[in-house]
Amino acid sequence: MFWKGKNCCTTTSQTYQQGDVTCVTHGGCTDGADVTLCTVQDGGHQWPGGDTLPFLGKKSDNIIATDALWTFVAAHPRATQQ
Repeated sequence: MFWKGKNCCTTTSQTYQQGDVTCVTHGGCTDGADVTLCTVQDGGHQWPGGDTLPFLGKKSDNIIATDALWTFVAAHPRATQQ
């Protein structure tokens, strides 16, 4: 995983599991960063928890991507440069 390597992360843990959705977080990264990857098993090109577009493959409602993204960003404010 590119961002895990780029941020020199040292720990890995499963942080979410519901139905066909699994999220894994890599911690211990440079400057306190975390890297989280959420996957939908056999997922299509859909936004999880959003509207269904039948021609874009399987969609999951086991996670609401918008909420998950906002929670992650709110927990990881951008570091200020000095």
